[in-house]
Amino acid sequence: MTNRVLVTGASGFIGANLVRRLIREGFIVHVTARKNSNLWRLTDTLAHIKIHNLNLENQQETQRLLSRIRPKIVFHLASIGLKKGVSAPPEQLIKVNLLGTVNLLQACSNLDLQLFINTDSSAEYSPKTHKMKENDNCQPSTFYGVSKLASTLYGSFFHELAKKTVVCLRIFSPFGQFDDSSRLIPYVVVRALQNRDLLMADQNSVRDFIYVEDVIDVYWQSIQRSSLPPVINIGSGRQAKVSEVVSKIMEFTKSQSKIHWQVKDPYPQESPVWQADITLAKNKLGWSPKTSLDLGLKKTISWFSKNLTFYQDVSKNS
Repeated sequence: MTNRVLVTGASGFIGANLVRRLIREGFIVHVTARKNSNLWRLTDTLAHIKIHNLNLENQQETQRLLSRIRPKIVFHLASIGLKKGVSAPPEQLIKVNLLGTVNLLQACSNLDLQLFINTDSSAEYSPKTHKMKENDNCQPSTFYGVSKLASTLYGSFFHELAKKTVVCLRIFSPFGQFDDSSRLIPYVVVRALQNRDLLMADQNSVRDFIYVEDVIDVYWQSIQRSSLPPVINIGSGRQAKVSEVVSKIMEFTKSQSKIHWQVKDPYPQESPVWQADITLAKNKLGWSPKTSLDLGLKKTISWFSKNLTFYQDVSKNS
């Protein structure tokens, strides 16, 4: 197996964690970043990675870079969803999440590529009353979900067209170190540590929370396999109410924060069940999550308590 890889979206939450794992495993790591990107999550890795300024929406630039690097494995994590808690406009979602993926895959057409891992989202599913399975009907309730589903479908199409191995990891609700403060768990952790009021949406909403180190293990297991299904769910296989998670964080931080429910707008068309069926990941990757929700929250709280300075200014956490 070659050790030359490319990571898009490396300056983001999951990407920054993945880059550290790849460095530890001895890979030659190339990463892409838009010009003027904030690389605060990668500061301690800069001596060990090769950074390339790239706008994936530019097909020619993408083609030139891939032809020069010639990676054997591509980890595609670059995407856009919420920005400071607000959804990006539909046209931007399509440009970044779909067109960026199309351009990157097209640039891989003539490479001796071993594996392309596309990072997608459980937002692609329609509301369910049972665990979400990879072959379930997908009718997303958000523009973000539509753009990610389109990316997944194109990845599967490209796999058949170009005879390249493409796998889409459909990640549920990851959390952990370097997470974005606009997301639920880091938002609650940061404000709880500061004893600030929590402005929340629906306390009965449910999610399948998965600790980021378990997510990174999936990427690692994927590159060890010679045959992969086109889509794999990545979650804990359990769901928890938002109110339960908030209560645990309050307990673990010994916070005096006041909680205000029903203040923020709820997620469009909340699913009665938001839980991953991870049978395929277990059978095809030999993977199952190792970190319980409680342990993951405690690790997350510990990391955030030591790194709060990064979260004083939201603009640093983009």
